[in-house]
Amino acid sequence: MDKENRRLWSEFSALGLEEVRRQIAGGYWREAKTKQANAWINHYISSRSEESADAVIEEARAANELARSANELASAANAVARDANATAREAADAAKNNNKIAIAALAAAIISIMISILGIFFRHGGH
Repeated sequence: MDKENRRLWSEFSALGLEEVRRQIAGGYWREAKTKQANAWINHYISSRSEESADAVIEEARAANELARSANELASAANAVARDANATAREAADAAKNNNKIAIAALAAAIISIMISILGIFFRHGGH
């Protein structure tokens, strides 16, 4: 790019995209300057697209890393849930055993009461 074109592109950069477009649309510049302005616009948009693409890729990488972290946390949570489930099953089994023991104790108490009642009945009935 020659010195004159560098100067024009510097001018376009200072004006900004919208102002350069207005100048072209208004027909304020000669054909050569308009041609350079259009070339600058294409370059400007292309460079912005590349920057946007790079930003999108970087955001995708960050999102991927967050997803990976979320998966690791979910895996850890699943392990805790499995352990809690195993503990709950053990507690349920213990409760079932305790219920069986309580039922057996209650049955023994009922039998003892019945024996006591029969003993009282036979003692008093025998007199």
